[in-house]
Amino acid sequence: MVAALFGVSFSVVSGGLITLLLTAWIASKYPALRAYRSGLPVDEMAVR
Repeated sequence: MVAALFGVSFSVVSGGLITLLLTAWIASKYPALRAYRSGLPVDEMAVR
């Protein structure tokens, strides 16, 4: 819908900016996510 109203370039750029802003917001709201490290086997993750 954004591309139809404002053009393809604006749609791509605004979509990218919104993605970055939402990612930063989620990272600030849930700081524990930054410390998350995967690598545990699936069985060990289920126990936690």
